[in-house]
Amino acid sequence: AIADFHQAVTSDPSFAQAYAGLGSAYMLAAEHAATGREAFYESAHANSVKAIELNPEVGEAHATLGFLAFRHDWNAAASEIEFRRAIDLDPSQAMNRILYALLLCNTGRSTEALDQIARAHAADPLWPPVYITEMYVAAAAGHNDRALETARKLIELMPNWPLAYDQSAWAYWYASRYEDAVQEWIRMAKLEQDQQRLALEEPGLKVLRQQGVAAYSRYKLHAIEQGKSWNHPNDFQLAEWQINAGKDAEALLSLRKMVQDHDPE
Repeated sequence: AIADFHQAVTSDPSFAQAYAGLGSAYMLAAEHAATGREAFYESAHANSVKAIELNPEVGEAHATLGFLAFRHDWNAAASEIEFRRAIDLDPSQAMNRILYALLLCNTGRSTEALDQIARAHAADPLWPPVYITEMYVAAAAGHNDRALETARKLIELMPNWPLAYDQSAWAYWYASRYEDAVQEWIRMAKLEQDQQRLALEEPGLKVLRQQGVAAYSRYKLHAIEQGKSWNHPNDFQLAEWQINAGKDAEALLSLRKMVQDHDPE
């Protein structure tokens, strides 16, 4: 996508939408990158600013700047201004609304966040990222039944999509249905033919059943410490598993390091 947008910009340097698309592509690359994240964020910002210079009414570029202000700069006030501008320019774009919902959720405004989710569904009823965002917001707001029902709908919509089972697992986990969560991770690993993840989760399920959540969390921490990797590494945020394992002091040290490193997570 980045290569194609670069080609579009080269073909027509005055095409604002191509710069906006390039900004979005770099933003998503930064979110999924193992390395080079900072450079991707910088490119996302530069191309989005260029798009707005060429045409201030390109909503996509404002949405990207809003997300960067939220995730990269930790500036909620600036982020909200950009998201509102993006939505005013293109109220039918579901992406703008789910990005804004994430900001609202993370600043304690869950009712407003869920309203944006409803508007995103109305704009694009079959787009899976809306369901993923709804699960996250509902779980964060303590609406576990809604998160689980959304997970069910997403799997019904995308029965062969591993990420649907991954997100369903987290909905189960936050609802304290731990065995169901691990079973979903096993289904995900089977769909992806991820033998290393299966080798982690299947014995892990036995640990969970026999010794409980804290022991299962220590088991996952041990896998992290050994430097193992899977198709979905974001399942393994160190501080979260330390909390689940009852290692609160270590979790605080990990969280402080994340702040010091300006980690977007």
